[in-house]
Amino acid sequence: MGRCLINSANEEQPDLIDYVSEIRILPSGNHVMTTTKYGQILLIFVESWTPLAISIQSLVSLNQSLSSFDVSFLEPYNKWLAATNSGKVVVYNRQDCNSFK
Repeated sequence: MGRCLINSANEEQPDLIDYVSEIRILPSGNHVMTTTKYGQILLIFVESWTPLAISIQSLVSLNQSLSSFDVSFLEPYNKWLAATNSGKVVVYNRQDCNSFK
């Protein structure tokens, strides 16, 4: 159906190329949450399936390498957590980001 590019390659600093590390499709089927290697948490919203139109919104920038990410089973649109490679676990909620309006 289509594809999107979260970020482009940095030819000057190839070690800083970020990539998608985890992805979760939310219950609506029109929202996708994704994380990147360097701690970006992004929301992809499918605005239209035919023709495919999406919007990408950055929710959080941790600027740390992530080891794990998950959404709440009870409130997938309101709460999610991220664990960094340095051992920090961070819980985020809708009030912190206001991205699901």
